[in-house]
Amino acid sequence: MKNPQSCIRILSRPLKAALLSVLLPVASMPLMVSAATMGVAEPKTDTQRPTPILTRPAATAQSISIIANAKYFDDVQLEEANEFDGFGSELELTVPFRQNMQLRFILPVYTSGKATLIDPPTGERIRIKGPSGTFNYPTILFDHQLMDEKSDGYNLAYFLGYGKSAGNWGKLDTTHGDIYNHQGNLFRIGLKADGSADSGAYHWLTNAGVRIYQGSDDLNPAQTGDNFAHLELSGAVIFNHVSDHFYPAAELSYQGDLGRYNAIHLIPQIIAPIGPNLDLKAGATLGLSGDGERWGARLQLDYRL
Repeated sequence: MKNPQSCIRILSRPLKAALLSVLLPVASMPLMVSAATMGVAEPKTDTQRPTPILTRPAATAQSISIIANAKYFDDVQLEEANEFDGFGSELELTVPFRQNMQLRFILPVYTSGKATLIDPPTGERIRIKGPSGTFNYPTILFDHQLMDEKSDGYNLAYFLGYGKSAGNWGKLDTTHGDIYNHQGNLFRIGLKADGSADSGAYHWLTNAGVRIYQGSDDLNPAQTGDNFAHLELSGAVIFNHVSDHFYPAAELSYQGDLGRYNAIHLIPQIIAPIGPNLDLKAGATLGLSGDGERWGARLQLDYRL
């Protein structure tokens, strides 16, 4: 196990690099921030509620939004490499249309880190980097909201998605001459729900879905082949009345095949409104199982046009 103090010292540099890779497009937008909005987190309406880092709300967005993600991860498992430590970044664009539908576009921006080669089992430390994500392709998702909290007591939606490696954009190069994540298709399907409880004291969210990978390469951590499926579950609670300046929240997530690979993570986090249309989120990833990243850190900017 790595020394925790040395891990903390190396954390700032990759996180800064990941942030810069996703924040430049967002920084070019006009952000109207006043002293008043930076000081107090006012109670928000259903369409303005803060959202957690990972779990997505079922309520249809009321305006176009851009989410910029940056993360540091430790000890991620891939099919041909293990102990993958590094950083990654991603952009997500949400475009609502009609009254209860929206499209989400997910674009992995960059991933970089070092891992231990296990196929072939040389134990060599290799560099992995490129305009891609570890388990993500450029993806488009369609969301359709079926139930509304005002009339039904909670929001409910389903989503369908498709992702695909896009040539040079979407592959990970390695220093031992192999290329990861350069082919295949990703199909996603699932449900989302959210609502309020205890007279608005907290807001709950839950997502349940399946990721189906077809013809992937060097991705399957269970090493059961290039065609595999992962169950993807997450739940979150956001506390609305703890502070006037931020919203504490916590998420619990699962991704795996209910067999050889089961990654469970707890993500405590803080959501801080820093403008009328801009939220800053910071969280820690804590691994609760032997699979998936052991620990990590996440930063997110959520900007609504």
